[in-house]
Amino acid sequence: RPVHTMAPVPARKRGHQLQYESDSGRRAGRTQAQRTSADLVHPEKLRIADAAVLAGADDNAYIATRDLSAGTLLVLDAPERRNENEVEAGQRGAAAGGAADAESQANAHAVDAGAHDGSELKKLASLHIEIRDRVLEGHRFTRRQICLGEFVTSWGQPFGRALRPIAAGEWLRNAKVVEVLRARGVLGAAVAPNFEDYTQPLTLTDESFVPGEQLPLRINDAYFDGIVRPPPRLGVGTRNYAVLLCVSSRLNAFSRQVALRCATIAAARDGFDGVVALPHTEDGGHVETGAACNRELLLRTLLGMLLHPNVGAAVVMQTGADEAASRRGAGVCYEDIKDFAISSGRDEELRALPHEQVQIRLDRWSEQLERISDLAARLVAPLYAQRRSRCAPRHLIVAQQCGGSDAFSGTHANPLVAEASKLLIEAGGGALLAETDELIGAEDYVLSSVRDLHTANKFLALVSRFHAYTHAHGASAEGNPSGGNLYRGLYNIALKSLGAAMKRHATVRLEDVVEYAQPLLSALPAQSERGDGDEGERGVGYCFMDSPGNDLESVAGQVAAGCNVIYFTTGNGSITNFPFVPTIKVVSTHKRFELMADDMDVDAAASADRSAMAKALFELTLAVASGQATRGERSGYHQLQIWRDWVPGPPSSALAGVAGPETAVLRRPLKMSDSARREESGLSAESGAHSFEALPLSHDSRTDSGGGGGGGGGVTTEWVALLLPTSLCSSEVARALARELQIGLGDACGVRFVSLPHTE
Repeated sequence: RPVHTMAPVPARKRGHQLQYESDSGRRAGRTQAQRTSADLVHPEKLRIADAAVLAGADDNAYIATRDLSAGTLLVLDAPERRNENEVEAGQRGAAAGGAADAESQANAHAVDAGAHDGSELKKLASLHIEIRDRVLEGHRFTRRQICLGEFVTSWGQPFGRALRPIAAGEWLRNAKVVEVLRARGVLGAAVAPNFEDYTQPLTLTDESFVPGEQLPLRINDAYFDGIVRPPPRLGVGTRNYAVLLCVSSRLNAFSRQVALRCATIAAARDGFDGVVALPHTEDGGHVETGAACNRELLLRTLLGMLLHPNVGAAVVMQTGADEAASRRGAGVCYEDIKDFAISSGRDEELRALPHEQVQIRLDRWSEQLERISDLAARLVAPLYAQRRSRCAPRHLIVAQQCGGSDAFSGTHANPLVAEASKLLIEAGGGALLAETDELIGAEDYVLSSVRDLHTANKFLALVSRFHAYTHAHGASAEGNPSGGNLYRGLYNIALKSLGAAMKRHATVRLEDVVEYAQPLLSALPAQSERGDGDEGERGVGYCFMDSPGNDLESVAGQVAAGCNVIYFTTGNGSITNFPFVPTIKVVSTHKRFELMADDMDVDAAASADRSAMAKALFELTLAVASGQATRGERSGYHQLQIWRDWVPGPPSSALAGVAGPETAVLRRPLKMSDSARREESGLSAESGAHSFEALPLSHDSRTDSGGGGGGGGGVTTEWVALLLPTSLCSSEVARALARELQIGLGDACGVRFVSLPHTE
């Protein structure tokens, strides 16, 4: 089978340092007052197309595609030279958004050269935009004069309102961006915001609603080679895995060890992809804790993963503690999953899945590891004989997901994914949008084409529920953009949501709205397409699933709902992958793609011809669905995070009755030698009843006359090299690096490499 790729990428050596942000962002540029006379006479000139991009044709704000220093002149393309029309547009906008004073309406879109004698600048005033302040890559600057109270727009939608008259070429900033950049040392104290946040109110009403038109089926000659599961199982697999499913968090370490033991099982097996562990953080509760808040959601997700078409066999593992907690209504065990399958009408699918449920005794670790590894090997043997067959694209559902977004996610990566998803839908396939809180402020666009009013109201109900969910935790959706988002130019929730919503093509109709991990596959019969003559049948179309904005939690729900390919768009180069569903990474800028070519699949900025790129991405999708490995699959990094059990209620209630830290108490060993007591009291060290062999913490402590710590050096029982991930997203990478370094370096020099993966 020919290998499909978006662009040839040379092999690269993986560096030790993962650089996600340029240091140039930390070096402040010169202010207007610091510019020299040479700058004014010979300013830098750039074509507007080489320095900025518009999200929408009628927007009044550009997005800088590179760092722009104050004084740079941007040469306008012919369609941009419309000063009089721009002024009129600004006046109309001010009338709609607020009053404008006479002075702020004058000389719009012109270079303020009156203070200088440069006649050349005056002559070219109508043909250029002068950058008034330094503009970081990804940040916005004004396309023309913006009046007091006028809306600032992107994608044709307002995301802010001018706090004062803003000149053409001036850097746009709100209070949050000023705060973040000041904290990073980029801004001085004198810089003030020039616009305030604004979210477009919803205009949809029962009276104004008009159903959207469904896209016709246009592509009839596209196929992929899929794994067809026998009835009554649903869907078609793009991979063929055996999974090790933990019913709770108690067996995470155990499942990973089993997967490592089974790593060689898939070697030289073309029809089988391997044995993969599915460790997660949820419901390791005890009988005293009561049922988890996300218990039903967890059961739906675990069942959805077991019954996913990419899963050919499974080992479901639990402990006696899981079973005991479940009997008291506090935890989850395999019987709960079976009962949930019956209540949701999926019990026949579960019975058709080759799987075994096992009880693990952790006091017999080695014995249990060998037993479960042998069991997994027996379960996967029949999977070797399974072969791929030609299937229509209606059996494909792509999860649309984003993480580490930047200002160009909404102008490059997300629109490219939208265009490719449109092609898939025109071929009969489906796509699933998610992340409820990252669409707040973009409701009008999301619902601009929807199947019926009931579907629209379901979406709005989920948005309202998410508002209540965040308020219950003392937070708000408006706080969504992270510090990294703000640094990279996503000023507020409206701007971030509008960019995220660009994953839906404007001509694609929203067909359905579902809960987290709610299955989409019930309408898709699982059968081979070879000669069955149903090329004209449709899949699920374009749908939305409720989920949080955490991409890892969100994508787990999309997979449990039945998505068998993932489109993951990223601005900073997020390297996360899912354990048993291929992830196609689409990065928003060429510079980031070059930096991380080993981990990214698609450069969304490689060409201005989006239609051609979308067709190439569609073909790549069919190739990946047919078995071609993505960059993420080759790396071996993947992780699973289910939507967390966040207890509702204000933060203060969770802390009620909990004592503060005992900062004054010195924690001491339970058992100390006489010499240790003497040393702690400042006495000379003598041989005591208890001792241990230790390593000095520093060279100085080795020569300390006290033998350990008298000079403040102290001792340790071993040398540890710590890899500390700063977030959930880098936790699995840190774990893998620690394992590789231990084998390659640690064992040879007596150092233990340790990672501390976590969920936060």
